Order: sequence, then C-alpha cells, then structure tokens
Amino acid sequence: MNINRELIGYDVARLPRLLCGFIILSLGISLNVKAGLGLSSWSVFHDGLANVTPFTFGQVIQMLGIIILGFSVIVFKTKVGPGTLLNILLVGFMIDWYGKVLPIEPDNFLSKAVVLAFGIFFMTLGRGIYISSRLGAGPRDGLFVGLSRITQVDVKYVKPAIEVTVL
Repeated sequence: MNINRELIGYDVARLPRLLCGFIILSLGISLNVKAGLGLSSWSVFHDGLANVTPFTFGQVIQMLGIIILGFSVIVFKTKVGPGTLLNILLVGFMIDWYGKVLPIEPDNFLSKAVVLAFGIFFMTLGRGIYISSRLGAGPRDGLFVGLSRITQVDVKYVKPAIEVTVL
C-alpha cells in the first residue's frame, strides 16, 4: 500500500514538468503554423483536415489523438499513462489558444523564417521536457512504438514510414 502511494506521489511530482513541456510544445507548433513555411507530416495532416472540416487545428489534433490512441490500445496493446491522456486533452486546446492570442503575423520570408526557427526550437524543447517526465507517450508516439513492437521492425524504420504515410 505504501508503494502505491509513493508511486502516485512520484507521478504527481512529475506533472509540472509534463505540463511545462506541453505549454512549450504547443507554443512551438503554433509558431510553425503562423510561419506558413511548412509543417511536420502530422501537422500537415491536421491542417488539411482542419481546412476541409468545421474543426480547428487543435480540435483535429484532439480527435485524431483519441482515435489513434483507441486503435493503438486495441491493436497494439499500447500503454496509456496520465501524460498520454493529458496530451490529448491539453495540447490541441493550447495550440488553438496560442493561435488566437499570439500577435505574430510574419509578412516576409525573413520574418517567417525566424518564426519557424523559434517554432522548431520550442517544439523540440517542449517535446524533450514532456517526454522526460516519463508519464506516458503521446498517442502518435504510441502508434509507431506499438507497430514496431508487433512487426519487430526497428522504430527508426517504422516512424519514418508512418510519417510519410501521414504526409
């Protein structure tokens, strides 16, 4: 019984790191969208769906996160941590929020390149911080890890294959 309380306390102590990572990651993704110079493969997919549906970019991220997580859990028996669920609940919401409140509208190539560079930096930093909390992989990460485990193909091959497919 004490072990469970200690584990729960340890998880709770890592929540601020997780949330800080999500805040920074969401800022980075929002900056990449505002830069208008290109997006990651998943963001291209999310943006495309947002353009042909009544949903925002962040809402598409949330809905696809739920679908991908459900698929991964059923098919690949992917583990779900609190970070996985909070990722689905918070990241899309924060991206939409940043999109509304950031007064950044770059209008030339140089300013767009600077915004993109900051976006990539914050996205990478935020992802590193939230992953280091070890509270659960994001739903898209669980997909390629689960597929890698089932197919016994190294993640370094599975992830790019999924990314190209999504793009």
